[in-house]
Formats: sequence, C-alpha cells, structure tokens
Amino acid sequence: MKYEPKYASEPGHPDYDQYMTMKGMVDKMHGENGIDMHSGDISHRASAAMLRAYKTEAVRENASLDPNERINGMVLSRNNDRFDDVGGRYAIMYQGDPNNPTVRTLAVPTHELTQPAERNFEEVNRINDQRQLGQTRERELTQQQTQAQQQDQDQPNMGTRSRF
Repeated sequence: MKYEPKYASEPGHPDYDQYMTMKGMVDKMHGENGIDMHSGDISHRASAAMLRAYKTEAVRENASLDPNERINGMVLSRNNDRFDDVGGRYAIMYQGDPNNPTVRTLAVPTHELTQPAERNFEEVNRINDQRQLGQTRERELTQQQTQAQQQDQDQPNMGTRSRF
C-alpha cells in the first residue's frame, strides 16, 4: 500500500498524530537529560525509532503495552548497580504511573534511536500494510461465513428420512 504522504512525520499520514505525540515526549526526555535537541536530526530520528518500536509492539501477541491506551511518557533508563547496567542505555516509554509497580513499559535500546528516520518510517508503513491486509482477510472470511450461513438458511428443509 502506498501512503500519501510517505512518512509518518508528514501531515496526512495515518500515524502523523502518534509521531507528533512521540516527538513531544522525546523532546521532553532529551531536555530533562541535557541532550542537545538542535544538533542534527536527533529528535526526528529518535521519534521515528520510538514510533516503530511502539507499532511493532502493538501488533505482537502478549504485548507489554496496551495498543488501545495512550503512551504517558518516556524516560531514559537509570544506573542499576544490581544488574550492572549503565544509565541511558534504554529509552523507555510507559503507560500509567511510572512509580507504580503495575506500570506498562517498553524499553528501546538507545543505539536504535540514531538509525535513519526513513528506515523506521518504512518499517511503520510495512506494519500498517500487514495489519490492513490482515483486517481485509478477516472481513472477507467473515463475509464468506455469513454468506454460507445465509445459504444454509435459504435451503428448504427436507427433513430426515427414516429407514423404518
């Protein structure tokens, strides 16, 4: 399927609003961590990567995020001596209160945030295409089942014959 416009960062794309929401959260996360958002297209790249990760997760069975709920925020991971983990290794998007143990999270390695945005947008479009194809197939199957049921109902009932 071709999208006009081609990328989620362009108004009119089906994921534009989600991209802009992610971009606002990425900008806030960068600002809170002293990352210069004006050097190159770091914010654009990071937002595209987070959108791709979100869309990939949303179609996964047993997803850690609820695709029907909005993302509440993003943070960078902190140092964790228990697991010998360095802070900032992951960008984490979350749903719910980040201080509540029931918060839903998705961690994206920060090295993925530097990939070219276009690569991530192409993956977003591919996910959308697969999802749309699956929905089309479901509709067709439902229509076929409905037609078969209708035909069964339209057949005259001849009853059953007994041998006796």
